[in-house]
Amino acid sequence: EARAHREAEREAKRKADEEAARQAAIESCRDALNGATISGSIRFAFNSSDIKAKIHSELGKIAAIAKDCPPNVTITVSGHTDNSGTAEANQQLSEHRAQAVVDYLVKAGVPSSKLKATGFGQEKPIADNDTAEGRAKNRRIEFLVSPN
Repeated sequence: EARAHREAEREAKRKADEEAARQAAIESCRDALNGATISGSIRFAFNSSDIKAKIHSELGKIAAIAKDCPPNVTITVSGHTDNSGTAEANQQLSEHRAQAVVDYLVKAGVPSSKLKATGFGQEKPIADNDTAEGRAKNRRIEFLVSPN
C-alpha cells in the first residue's frame, strides 16, 4: 500500500512538472513575440492592410519565433484600427490586417494550424485618437499566445 502511494505521488509530481514546463514554454513564446513587437512597429498606413516592405524584417523575426513556439499553442494575430471611419469598416479593416500578417507568417513557414486572425476594429486603442501620432499607434497588430 505504501509503495502504491509513493508511485501515485511520483506520477502526480511528474504530471505537475510536465504542466509547469508546458506553461513555461507558452510564456516564453508569448514573451518573445511581445518582445519582438514591443516598439509597436507593425503598423499600417491609413485605411490599408498592405504589409509595407519596411516591416518584412520584423515579420521575419516574428516568424522565426513563432516556428519555435510549442506545437500545442495558438498564436492569435490581433488587428486594430484608429477611430477614423465607421465602426463596421474599421472592424473589417482590422480583420484584413490580421489576416495579412497570418498569410505572411504562413508563407514564412509558420504552420497555419498554429495561427488565428482576429480583428478588434477601433475597440482597443492604445493611444489618443485625437492626434495623428496616436491614430498611427492604434493601427497595429498584437499577438496573444494561448494553449490548445
